Amino acid sequence: MVRIGKFARLIALSGAAVCATSGHSWSALFVGGATAPSGNTLAATALFQTRQVGSSWFLDVLLANASTDTSGLTHADVLTGLFFSFGSPVSLTPLSASLPSGSVVWDGGSVVSGHTSNVGGEWAYATGLTVGSDSGLHGIGSAGYGLFGPADRFDTGQNLSGPTDPNGLQYGILPAISSWPSGWNPTLDDDPLISNAVLFTFGTGGSELAVMPNAVWAQYGTNLNDPRFRMTSDDIPPEGVVPEPATLSLAAAAVATAFWRKRRR
Repeated sequence: MVRIGKFARLIALSGAAVCATSGHSWSALFVGGATAPSGNTLAATALFQTRQVGSSWFLDVLLANASTDTSGLTHADVLTGLFFSFGSPVSLTPLSASLPSGSVVWDGGSVVSGHTSNVGGEWAYATGLTVGSDSGLHGIGSAGYGLFGPADRFDTGQNLSGPTDPNGLQYGILPAISSWPSGWNPTLDDDPLISNAVLFTFGTGGSELAVMPNAVWAQYGTNLNDPRFRMTSDDIPPEGVVPEPATLSLAAAAVATAFWRKRRR
């Protein structure tokens, strides 16, 4: 098991001047990696956190592609989904899928200038899913995998690319890149893709979410036979302060980069 507790605590401390919350808020970081069919190292982070606004409670999930291997990418190097479960029944209401600070949309090898931060029309959420030998899962996906339909999208009134179904690679997550990856499969150039991360927000009702996820899987590619791996956790203690969602992407990427380097060693 890879321990990254000191990096997770740095994330918690980074939000100290930003957002004071009740003592019941929590953050939990999940990190994992594998090898893609391309030979590249896959790395992903999923940062879960709860927060209270007035009498309402929310769960934010920041999903990031933290790989530093960016040459010769194929569809199986694109992070397109997240599955997770809790130790007891949890009811979540999907509210939004958005681009956090530091994330951009690439299309045809160029950054899309002025792209909307709302990508809810391209990402979906469903629960009670069966994936492999695991059942009763919550799932988030930009590809359908035979699990998500048009009505499952975070924003059913929006369609940024392709059919209304979550489909193909559209708006899947690339690593954080400053230029278009070399050796990228040219047949995939027409798919808009997100570099870095997506932030998902759920409503949890008028009461706090008392349980953290007990199992989390990252999913790549366009079907369930593409790479999928279980992520390991390092909980951030609820010490009265958790970061504001908009500040999390760079911190999560830093944690994942440290994890990736440790795996390489």
